Amino acid sequence: MLSRACAALRLAKQRGANDAQLLERIGESFLEYLDPDRAAKSFRRLWRSTRTLSAPSSVWRSALNDGKLAHVIHHYNDASRIAPDKADARLSRREADYYARLNDDEAYLATELRRMNWLEHANRAQSLAARVSLRVC
Repeated sequence: MLSRACAALRLAKQRGANDAQLLERIGESFLEYLDPDRAAKSFRRLWRSTRTLSAPSSVWRSALNDGKLAHVIHHYNDASRIAPDKADARLSRREADYYARLNDDEAYLATELRRMNWLEHANRAQSLAARVSLRVC
């Protein structure tokens, strides 16, 4: 079934090359099916065709999965230059600064990784508590 679904997504990507929403959803589906290479290709095609701020977030997500912080910083800087309004430009610059700091400062990176791990453990504990409470009822 999974191979059929991936084949259908590839076909939809070929036929819907000009539909930005479709390309974004296809890329997200490839990420869910643990195929980051195809997801990145869909997101790059989306970025080239639309140059909107919603497209780069998906491109950056796939770059982050690959550990390419320099690519993320570059894309956020691009987005800040083409942003349609000041708020989007400011958000993109803030995100670029955040990832640049992560890339340059080892202590800050370690602190952020600890924070992310703590949040992940808290989410797991919350889901475990929910499952236990549902079984008790």
